[in-house]
Amino acid sequence: GMVERTVCIVIFNITRPEDDSILVQLGTHTNGNVTVSVQQPGGKRKQGETVAECADRISTGRCPFLNENFVHEQMSTALQQASSRSHGVGTLYRKSILHG
Repeated sequence: GMVERTVCIVIFNITRPEDDSILVQLGTHTNGNVTVSVQQPGGKRKQGETVAECADRISTGRCPFLNENFVHEQMSTALQQASSRSHGVGTLYRKSILHG
């Protein structure tokens, strides 16, 4: 049989009402190295962590600008299948998308 891993992630879908612009992260900075990666802010849920706990961890940790300014109005879910670049196996991404 085929091996498939499942990853649960939380994504912040933040739009500006005036022109429907979307907030995106342009990359990451690790040990002096910058990696370009255009994506919406978010992150992986830890084992046993709820969506709310993950969102709180992200908004008080690496995205502190979200802590006071983001109020999510609704949540949607999406599934995406892809091949993991780092693990080399099929991956099912279970996305919880917080809209605000």
